[in-house]
Amino acid sequence: NWTFLWCRDISWHWYFLCIVDTIRKYTDKPVAVGFGISTPQQAYDMAKIADGVIVGSAVIRIIDKYGKEATPYLVDYVKSMKEAISKA
Repeated sequence: NWTFLWCRDISWHWYFLCIVDTIRKYTDKPVAVGFGISTPQQAYDMAKIADGVIVGSAVIRIIDKYGKEATPYLVDYVKSMKEAISKA
């Protein structure tokens, strides 16, 4: 089971750090942060403070843009996000 934290503006890094820290005081479940994360840097920043990073809208935008031809773009995008998170 996961505990989810949905956030809009990840430029508030200190704010999320405080929220994740507070959540961890009340549960031993992993904490995932999402909503608005669409770049590798944003994913990296959130992976530094949370146990998981949720990306959804950015994937939908790629599918909307490329339609049936989206697969190679999705593969590249997911690889870039995974690489960024792995470095955190």
